[in-house]
Amino acid sequence: MASSSPAASRAIERLWAAIEQRQAELIELVAELVRRPSELGQEQEAQALVADHMGSSGLTPDIRDLPPELLALENAGASGVSFAGRPNVAAILSGSGGGRSLILNGHIDVVSPEPVADWSYDPWSATIDGDRMYGRGAYDMKSGIALNLFLPRLLAELGIKLDGDLIVQSVIEEECTGNGALAASLRYPADAAIVTEPTGGDFTSAHVGVLWFRIAIAGKSWHAMQAYRGVNAILKARPVIDAL
Repeated sequence: MASSSPAASRAIERLWAAIEQRQAELIELVAELVRRPSELGQEQEAQALVADHMGSSGLTPDIRDLPPELLALENAGASGVSFAGRPNVAAILSGSGGGRSLILNGHIDVVSPEPVADWSYDPWSATIDGDRMYGRGAYDMKSGIALNLFLPRLLAELGIKLDGDLIVQSVIEEECTGNGALAASLRYPADAAIVTEPTGGDFTSAHVGVLWFRIAIAGKSWHAMQAYRGVNAILKARPVIDAL
């Protein structure tokens, strides 16, 4: 359906209404994801839950380890952890044809909860106190993952058919390298992508990135009594540091 058509507007209204009605179900999915620790190298259990949810929604999950050759790309980074057994998970809700494709992307990995002693609640408990959920990754970004998983299910249940493909991705290594998103973008090209990071409701069209590089500055060691005969690499590095 065309995005500006009356039918599309009605479909969006129905989706919002369904999300409101099933808010408790969505919150529980966030909690289930939080209860599965997914620090760097420990993403397997959480990704298995993602795949199970995709399958129960009638999608076919593509569970795929990142290829080792990805590290040869200039925009890849090295986390120091093997890709083996730490898959990206993706699925496609196929459109009826003729429409543009859209990716909903989120990362399953979270930063360390340390120091755990500073937490008021177990960081993996997804404790709800008032109108807040406390747990590592609840905000960044298992809430976004849950929404990405929930949307295809609602579309199917409401009988809303998209013209283009909707591609849902749950990737690893966002917190350190971006390798998961890099691998997913290479495997699943699309017309557009939305990363459902928490932004306070603001639309963000660009963000900071990462550059991986090394700078070698040659010096010449000499005895301190005759330092003038040597070359101080630290002093030579100053204009480089200033430029950075």
